[in-house]
Amino acid sequence: MQSRDPQAVTLALEPAISVMEEAELEVVLANLYGEALADIPLTGSAFDAAFRLGMLSPSYEIVAKARKPRSQDEAMLIGVAKGSTVASAARQPWQSPQRRVRYRAACARRLSRSDRG
Repeated sequence: MQSRDPQAVTLALEPAISVMEEAELEVVLANLYGEALADIPLTGSAFDAAFRLGMLSPSYEIVAKARKPRSQDEAMLIGVAKGSTVASAARQPWQSPQRRVRYRAACARRLSRSDRG
């Protein structure tokens, strides 16, 4: 970790996380290395593991700001870390303002049809 070598960190990170999770100490690992991992150019599963640790660290806001969500779960985590209870980044593409208007109009039409009969 101290060498900041992406290959060395990649090889060590997932086994370290696994051992720490078994001992229920992943938060300790996150406190020690969460922010520093965000500065190392990792890829693949090591990149994702570093993000998860960073979100458990005291620097979760910094980690969240630096990450573009790669899934709905990440979007929600990032939204919460940034203080957004709506987690607007987690909205589905169909939740655009135009589609919401069309959806509401369609619901209103269905309701008016059901009232008739």
